Amino acid sequence: MYNPETRKTVTTRDVIWMKRMMYEKKGHGKESSSEEENENRDSDTDTEEEEDPPTNLTRRRRTKRVRFAEHLEEIAHESDRDDETVEEAAVEDTNETEHNEEEAIEESTNTSDTRARGRASIPPASRSRAGRTLKPTERLIEQMQARAEVSGITAADLQYMQQMMDHLNEDDVQADVMGVGAGVGGGFTNTTELHVLNYKQAMESEDREEWKKEVKNEKNRFDTYKSLTPVKRNEVPNGTKIMSSTWAMKRKSNGKLRGKLNLRGFEQRYGEHFVSTSISSPVTNATTVRIALTMLALCPGWIAVIEDVEGAFLQGEFTDGEEIYIEVPQGWEEYYDDDTVLLLNVPIYGTKQGASCFYKKLVKTVKGKMYQRSPADPCLYYRWKEGRLVMMLSWIDDNLIMGYPEDVDQFRKDIEAGFKCKFEGPLKEYVGSKIDMTRRESGTEIKITQPVLVQSLEDEFNLPEGKPPRVPATAGQILITEPGGVNLDKKGSKTYRSGTAKLMYMMQWSRPDIYNSVRGLARRMANPQERHLKAMQGCMRYVLATRNRGLLIRPEGTWNGKEGYKFRIHGRSDSDYAANIQDRRSISGGRTFLNVAPVVFRSATQRFVTLSVTEAETAAGVMVAQDMMYVYRILTSMGLEVELPMLLEMDNKGAVDLANN
Repeated sequence: MYNPETRKTVTTRDVIWMKRMMYEKKGHGKESSSEEENENRDSDTDTEEEEDPPTNLTRRRRTKRVRFAEHLEEIAHESDRDDETVEEAAVEDTNETEHNEEEAIEESTNTSDTRARGRASIPPASRSRAGRTLKPTERLIEQMQARAEVSGITAADLQYMQQMMDHLNEDDVQADVMGVGAGVGGGFTNTTELHVLNYKQAMESEDREEWKKEVKNEKNRFDTYKSLTPVKRNEVPNGTKIMSSTWAMKRKSNGKLRGKLNLRGFEQRYGEHFVSTSISSPVTNATTVRIALTMLALCPGWIAVIEDVEGAFLQGEFTDGEEIYIEVPQGWEEYYDDDTVLLLNVPIYGTKQGASCFYKKLVKTVKGKMYQRSPADPCLYYRWKEGRLVMMLSWIDDNLIMGYPEDVDQFRKDIEAGFKCKFEGPLKEYVGSKIDMTRRESGTEIKITQPVLVQSLEDEFNLPEGKPPRVPATAGQILITEPGGVNLDKKGSKTYRSGTAKLMYMMQWSRPDIYNSVRGLARRMANPQERHLKAMQGCMRYVLATRNRGLLIRPEGTWNGKEGYKFRIHGRSDSDYAANIQDRRSISGGRTFLNVAPVVFRSATQRFVTLSVTEAETAAGVMVAQDMMYVYRILTSMGLEVELPMLLEMDNKGAVDLANN
């Protein structure tokens, strides 16, 4: 069927099904088949005499590729004409004569041989029972070489890409994870010291005098932003609910004590204290952060700094005319009379609308300084100035700013004009992860680790002793709820959920090697059994045995931070067909790369039951294709360019044919 949009002839689904009905054409007997085989053998012999010596690329295992997002870029007219010749020679209309079909096939073979030397000759086309001409299956190397001239990829590039893929197949995990230094430093000896305390627990601890000072510091912060207004109790309107508050007191990993006064938000009344449109706000995600770090590694002239908004929620503003009264908090009784209540002037921590109010003010401030917000990520802000790009990511009150030094300094000044901020200095830690960047002449490396979280596994969980496992899960491990299994008690279930949650955070930021194992653990959090707990402990012991590992971001190439550079995106997908023996669901896995640096990696149970391996592989490919499109939209939303077409690599020929159909 001819597609006017792509100007190509494609094979429709009815033809695909007809390919299964392979019968010899009437009049073609054994003698005819023997003659064709002799002709093919002679043709192959002639071709081999003209071929160059075989390279490593032709000897290696082939990896099938899908030309993805081809509709995003117009292909050159000459390449279209060549492709049409090949396609039309492969699938001729049934009304064409046999003589014309043979000429077209011969012409397509000659054209292909001219475009790529060394490829094997194409076998003659066969006919189905309905009389359709069927195109012989081409090998990956033939397709890649045939398009090399059009896409501008050299033979050396093809060989390098194949070698890289073979290396990843040999050791998938090591491609993304490398050994890095733990670098744990701070004012604690055991991670249990970092747990959040309430007011009573803090005052009963050995550090109660220090905590009293912090309670006073929090009072000073509230006074600085004029967050509270004292009101006599008899002046409060009748029927008004006076709410209570609580303290969240925590020792940070650097040893600093931090106490925050929080409203008990669950006491708020809908329509009186909040509205449904102001109870949520976005934060950036791990994928966007990794994309930004990859861009930082590509540009030698860029720097990255952290700008922290102090008392962020105290600098927000009510937007719906709410009036919220609270009782005098614990520890502040000495500052107010007994018959006094406090009216909130700002949405403090714990209020349902606190995060939303701060986010709205942040967006208003940033846009007021002529910065733009990305439509792909609402917490990504950027601006082009004199051909240079500067960008910022916001994770609540922690702002990561990247760009050339002069542009970063200006961005900081613009933020500080609207908020009281604290400059944290160069990027060393973000969203609970330790980030080490090393710039060399050969390129830049960024290593992401979570040493404090790894130590918490050792300090807070009673793990069995013995030789640690070499892998995060046993081979073929599928966690199911066994009918005769022993369920964990309330304490054991809490331990299982807490440990799995820690592992889930680690797999997302610093340990992609445990992603598939933790995916299985997370599916059993509702009703865990002893077998599940042992599997979680095994994964923890593996993490502790490899605590120096972390995510490595090492992109290829350099970028000057200006327009005109084309980023490269490609992905790989795979699936485990019907892995779950209870519901027969398959598992999708995939990775997306930006300039060969991993920015997305996932392992997810498919939401539907697939009926074949090809269908499962196709579902996994769709998942990775969505991730690739997200990376594409993040870059293009900032005015950057992406090299097209993007390649999606799959290891199932049926799924590749369906995707290219």
